[in-house]
Amino acid sequence: MNDKKVIIVGSDNDKENITRLIREYKISNSKSLGLAEIMDKDILDQYLKEIIEPVKMEKKHMDIRVLNENEESNKILTSLSEPVSVEEIQTPEFQEMCNKMIEVCEMTGALGCAAPQIGVNKRAFAFRNGSEIMVVINPLYGTRKEQVTHHGEGCLSIPGVYYDVKRWKQCTIEYLDRSAVKQLLKAPNKKVAFILQHEIDHLDGHLINIRGKNKRTI
Repeated sequence: MNDKKVIIVGSDNDKENITRLIREYKISNSKSLGLAEIMDKDILDQYLKEIIEPVKMEKKHMDIRVLNENEESNKILTSLSEPVSVEEIQTPEFQEMCNKMIEVCEMTGALGCAAPQIGVNKRAFAFRNGSEIMVVINPLYGTRKEQVTHHGEGCLSIPGVYYDVKRWKQCTIEYLDRSAVKQLLKAPNKKVAFILQHEIDHLDGHLINIRGKNKRTI
């Protein structure tokens, strides 16, 4: 692998795997921008074998609802989700649903997963806030400031398709945590603000194909 030029490009979700590849294959002078276009066949083959294919297999086994996959999925993904009562939050069934949303984020590298994406029309989602995956229940917007365009926004339920979506650069939300305790969260940066808005859209039955423009397929 010595003296071969390698370019790795992609999302923040993949940095850990790319860093490992760089270390294990002793790739020097590499710039990691995050999924991977790797200009070296040997490394690309290894990447596909070790990272991409396992993630694809996990997605298949997680029953993630995909738009236009079938009539039932379309109905779930485009319907207004129901609020969750304090009593329901405390049930084993609801806690297991929360675990499943977290698992989807962990196994796919997704920035978030809303309950409708795993077939449940409840107002709850899991999302990445830095290194932590948090669960949000019954979110309500507080302040929202400075609308901008988020370029290239994707979604697990519309795989391989990206849109430019108008989002608020800053936002706060009130919500219940997994213990049914009321919390207030101010998005620490615009990336988290965009994630929160994307997931709340899911709870309202709004996907990026409706809200976004400039569709791009990869």
